[in-house]
Amino acid sequence: VTMPSLNLMQIPELDRKQFCKFMFPNRTTRVSPATVRNYANCTRDFIRWCANQQIEPASATAEQIVDFIQWMQSTGYRDTTINLYIVVVRQLFRMAKRIGLRPDDPTEDLKVLPIDWMFDQTRTPHLRLAEVRHVLAALPKSGNAEQLRDRVLVSLMLLHGLRPSSVVGLKVGDVYQTDDGPKINIVGKTRSTTLDLRNDVYMAILEMLAARSPDKQLDPSSVLLVSYWSPGFKNLDPNTRPNGTGRPLTTRGLRFIAAKYFGIAGVEASPRILRHTFGTMLSRNSNGNVRKVAQLMGHRSVNSTMRYCHVTSQECRKLAQSLPGLAK
Repeated sequence: VTMPSLNLMQIPELDRKQFCKFMFPNRTTRVSPATVRNYANCTRDFIRWCANQQIEPASATAEQIVDFIQWMQSTGYRDTTINLYIVVVRQLFRMAKRIGLRPDDPTEDLKVLPIDWMFDQTRTPHLRLAEVRHVLAALPKSGNAEQLRDRVLVSLMLLHGLRPSSVVGLKVGDVYQTDDGPKINIVGKTRSTTLDLRNDVYMAILEMLAARSPDKQLDPSSVLLVSYWSPGFKNLDPNTRPNGTGRPLTTRGLRFIAAKYFGIAGVEASPRILRHTFGTMLSRNSNGNVRKVAQLMGHRSVNSTMRYCHVTSQECRKLAQSLPGLAK
C-alpha cells in the first residue's frame, strides 16, 4: 500500500478502493460512501494546497500543516469544517508512519479547534417540544413539487431521525407499502436498514411524487429528493419551473433548505440537531426501553443510543423518592 497520490505534484483521481485500504486498514465493517468521499475530498484539497505552496505533501512538516490550517481560517472556513480536515490529515500521516513511509508523524500534537457551542451549558443539543411544533407548523402543507419536497425533507429528519447523508441518498424505490404498513430503506454509515414509516410522512412522499410527475410513475431508481436549483431556473417563477433538475439534492442544499424553515419557525437549529431531537424524544417516551430506541435510530449498539438518554435532576429526585422510606 502506498500513500495515495502524495508522492505526486499532480492530482489524479483517487482510487477509492486503494484509498480505503490505506486510510481504514483496521475497519472490519463497510465504510460509508459519504465518509470515503469526505476523506478523499479533504485529502485532495490538502494535496492541492501543498502543490500551490511547492511543498511535497508526504514530507510536510508540522509547521507547514499549521500553515494549512491558518490558511483555511483566513479563507473563511468554519471551525467545524477545519476540524474535519484536521482529523483527515492526522489519519493520513498516522497511516503513513504506520506503514513506514516516514519515520515520524508531524500531526502528533495537532489538536482540533474548540467549538463554542460544545461548551455552552445554556444551549441544549436538541429542540424542545414547543420548538418542534414551531418547525412542523412552518412546513408547507400544500404547494408545488419543490415545496412538498421541503416538507418531506424536514419531516424525514425530525420525525424519523435520518441523517442528512441518508436523506439525500434515498431513491424512489426505497419507499414502499407492505401488509405491515409503509417502509423505508435507509443506507446508514456502515449498513443498510429498513424502518417503519409514519403514515403521515408516507402520504407526504406520495403527494410530492404525484406533483413531481403527474403523468407517469417514476422509475424506482430515480432520486427521491431532487434539486430544484439551477442557474437556468434562477429567474423563473417557482410554479412554472420544470419539476426538478433530475440531480440529487446535496447535503449543502439540504442545510440551506432546513435553515429556511428554522428561520420561519424562529428556531436556532441545524440538521444534525434534528436527529438528536428525534432520539431524545424517543428515549423520553420509551419508558427506559433503550433497545427500542436503538432499533428506530438504526444503531447496532445501545452504547450509541445512550447519548440521547438525558436525565434531569428532577427525574433523579422523583426516582429516589419512589423507594420505600424509613419507618416512623
